[in-house]
Formats: sequence, structure tokens, C-alpha cells
Amino acid sequence: MLTMTKLFDVGQQAEGIIAVGQLATGVVAIGQVATGVIAIGQVARGVIAIGMGAIGLVSIGMGSAGLFYSVGLLGVGGRGLGIILPLVPLFGRRYDFPDPTRFEELETGRRDEGWLEVELRPAHDHTVEFYVDDRARELRLDAGLRQSAYQLVSKHCRPVLAHVIHVGGRLVCDRIMAKPIPRHSSPRFWVKAAAQVVALFGLSAAVWLVAGRPLLVALFGTDGLLR
Repeated sequence: MLTMTKLFDVGQQAEGIIAVGQLATGVVAIGQVATGVIAIGQVARGVIAIGMGAIGLVSIGMGSAGLFYSVGLLGVGGRGLGIILPLVPLFGRRYDFPDPTRFEELETGRRDEGWLEVELRPAHDHTVEFYVDDRARELRLDAGLRQSAYQLVSKHCRPVLAHVIHVGGRLVCDRIMAKPIPRHSSPRFWVKAAAQVVALFGLSAAVWLVAGRPLLVALFGTDGLLR
């Protein structure tokens, strides 16, 4: 049975469902050193920790370590806001691109329009050449796309998707876009991701030892507040 002392406690070393003190432990703990499901203090540890130094599942503080999310001036976390070192690898956005068409289907007129996966190369007459399957193709570039095509060539963007239509018996590219290279296609991504995962396991252990275990003992241990 919960006593009034267990429900609310104020003192230098306070322990209660709501605890306020220099050393506060409870479901809601407020103090210089606070341990709780919701902990607020100069040093806070718990499920949600808010303080100058905070560690928990979600943490907010000048120095912040949050396993799931961290907000702070400086810290680490699965994800975060501020100068936070993220420990969950980001694979980048997922894009939906139109299915590419075979060049022969456009060339023979079996299709009136379609998207081609092409490589752009600079031509001698200050235009660009379209290469499909490493072969130069007879494609005319719409004049309004000339600057965009030059930029893609200068940035060495590949692959490029070109929308091709029939105009006056010729194939004309009237739209163009570069396909972003997925982050995970680079070996450096996997090296960084491996380091992040190792650090995430390290943070998990730190959160358990510093915040999780002491909180569980305080709440559900032999003399725990919720027993």
C-alpha cells in the first residue's frame, strides 16, 4: 500500500512517486541529481531526462545522451536536435523513379514516349551527346534544357533519366533528371554505419547502467516505491 511519504516526498534525499530534493528518486523526480521516469535536475537520468547533464531514453540538456532521441547543446543519441552525434545510420530518402524504356522501342515507334537511362557527355559543338548502353544515340535536346544538361555533365551525374518524345520524326528529350546515388552504395557508408552501431550499443549499456538499472531498483526493488 502506498503511504503519503511514498506518494510525495520533499527533502535532501527524497524518494517518492513525486520526489523533490537534492537527491530525488521517483516516478517524477526534481532535484540537483534526479532519477525518475521523468527526471528534472542539474544531473538527470531516467526515461525522460531534462537537465544540464541528461541521460536516458529521451534526453534534453546542455550535455545530452538519449538512446532514442537527444536534444542538447552537445551530445549523442539515436536521433537528435542540436549538436548531436547521431548513432542510427541514415539510409537517405527513398525515391520512386519511372521505369526506363528500351531505346529500340522508341526508335522503332513502338512507343510514343518514355524514359531512358542515359549518360550525358560533352559534344564538340557545345551541346551534349546521349549515350545509351555505351553507344551514342540520335537524340535532340530541347533548347530549354541546355543549361540543365551542362550542369549535369559538369557534375558528372550518372545515371540520368531523359524523357523522350517523337517530334517531327525525330526523338527529342523534353525532360531530364539525375538519379541520386544511394548512400549505401558507398563502402564508406558501411564503415561509418558499423561505427555508429557499435557506439549505439555502447550508449545502450551506459543508459542501462547509469539510468535504467538504478531506476528499476528504486521503483521495483525489495524496498521499491511501487512494491
